[in-house]
Amino acid sequence: MSHVELTHTIYRMNKTHTEIIVAARGWSHPDWRKNFYPEDLPEDWQLSFYSNEFRAVVVPESVWFAGGALEAERWVEDTNEDFVFYLELADLLTDWARLTKVAQALGDRLGGILLRPVELDADLAILASCLDAVEAVAPLCLLLPENVKLSEIGRDLLKQHGVSLCWNTDQGEPDWTQGGFAVARAAGNIAYTPRHWREIIERCLRCEIQGGGKRKVLLMVEQESPDIDALRAAMMIGDMLVIPDIE
Repeated sequence: MSHVELTHTIYRMNKTHTEIIVAARGWSHPDWRKNFYPEDLPEDWQLSFYSNEFRAVVVPESVWFAGGALEAERWVEDTNEDFVFYLELADLLTDWARLTKVAQALGDRLGGILLRPVELDADLAILASCLDAVEAVAPLCLLLPENVKLSEIGRDLLKQHGVSLCWNTDQGEPDWTQGGFAVARAAGNIAYTPRHWREIIERCLRCEIQGGGKRKVLLMVEQESPDIDALRAAMMIGDMLVIPDIE
């Protein structure tokens, strides 16, 4: 057995407590009209086409906010019953009633919320009052603004709420502690290869969970036009390295 095969075998046997969910941020990308969607496919059918191949998508705030609950209901109707949506939230002064209605329209198809405020302080004082409101809607993960490092107060606040920090895959190792919901963000002008994906996913699997339990990791590909073949490779490698528990 080769070194690669042995590595895969070890992770498949020992890391079944982590689920890897691969998703693009958004489904309307310029290049996809040329190399993924059929030329005559109406724009309204793009999400349905995407969902036939992939299992999840991250919906930017501008998209779900503009569409509202009625559009969210249509997304549910247009996708497979096991397809999952993740909502992005960037404005801490958002219309909470609108967010709640969109979440209710998605129902159990809502997997979580990626909270990514433009500005934050090290103690998360700005965020503290919002955490309860967001948690009432869905599990969440926090993406820190660039150059912001949490204080001990900020880390304690997240720990109290069971919230993990989003891990940028080009920066060290994930530091998730608890189980639940976590996000690995693959961004930038990188041509991700199968080797990249294997290394990223293995880092996700090596990150231990305190007290056992399970963790769902959203591997979000955030690029202007993600490479479709790279997305396919990421999903395939995630399936290879992680097997579901057998009840």
